[in-house]
Amino acid sequence: MSKHPSNAVSGLSGWTFVDDAGTTITFKGRIGKGHYGAVYDVTYLTRENVFFGGDCPLVCKVQDLNRMSPEERMAVENETRVMRMLSERGHPLGLVYEGYYEGDLLFIITKKMTGGTLKEYLESRVRGRVSEECAVVIVRQILEELSILEELGICHRDIKPENIFLTHGGDFTDRVNPPRCVIGDFGLSAFCPRDARIRGAFGNDRYSAPEVFNSFYSVKCDVWSLGVVMARLLIGKTFDFATCYFVEKTLRDGLRYIKTRMQDRLEGVCSAEAVDCFTQLCTADYENRKYASEMLMHSWFRKCVSVDISTRDEKTMKLTVA
Repeated sequence: MSKHPSNAVSGLSGWTFVDDAGTTITFKGRIGKGHYGAVYDVTYLTRENVFFGGDCPLVCKVQDLNRMSPEERMAVENETRVMRMLSERGHPLGLVYEGYYEGDLLFIITKKMTGGTLKEYLESRVRGRVSEECAVVIVRQILEELSILEELGICHRDIKPENIFLTHGGDFTDRVNPPRCVIGDFGLSAFCPRDARIRGAFGNDRYSAPEVFNSFYSVKCDVWSLGVVMARLLIGKTFDFATCYFVEKTLRDGLRYIKTRMQDRLEGVCSAEAVDCFTQLCTADYENRKYASEMLMHSWFRKCVSVDISTRDEKTMKLTVA
């Protein structure tokens, strides 16, 4: 086993790590860097000489736990637990490998989402928006993801385009091999059974549900956030996020902003079914807001071919925790 470079998480390119079980991880180029860690392209070779990282690219998130506060370490442990649960469901972002080096560096390997993020996808589109034909596919896919989280008792609390990843590039209206939206980045997530309530303001103010800032809330807060994502998909770059309407305004003004500005804009660019779907996603009273699994029954999605969760990507490897 080779000693990791002295500059720890930021200088692992070219380093090879072999754990006690004989698993070999080779770090390639660094593709991202955060305050306490970095993300690398890697290859992964098991003791039985089963190789991953060629046709099915992998990434490794490396985090320096020694530099974190107890609360931050707890958040990392929480995210890792969520990833373990997703791996048991065959989720594309489930764990391929989880391990420690010298007790301070945490390695988390997952399948690489080669299509980038939904935010990047939107930025590449003319006027930063998509057609309704495309939007209905994207929104349904995210609802299918949220329904899995609901079933597992997980509240994401930070649904936004930056945290939605695409399995590969391409056209969402492609009937043969369309990209698949996958929810990622569970650093702010919390365990919350379907009918339970939690509290604490987390996530992006622009996408957070109103109840997050005022009271207890449930997994339905993610449904509201998806409604705002839907508006962003259909309205595009001109979508007005200039005002933090739930923090700098009263709740009543914030709800009026949501219900008038976004809904009015949507009525000018898409069908009545789409507007109705948005209205239900962004129901102000979260007690009356539907769950993601219930929203999947909306008539708007009859335009969209359903993709079975368990077989959505024929190239998805069987994920196991080492």
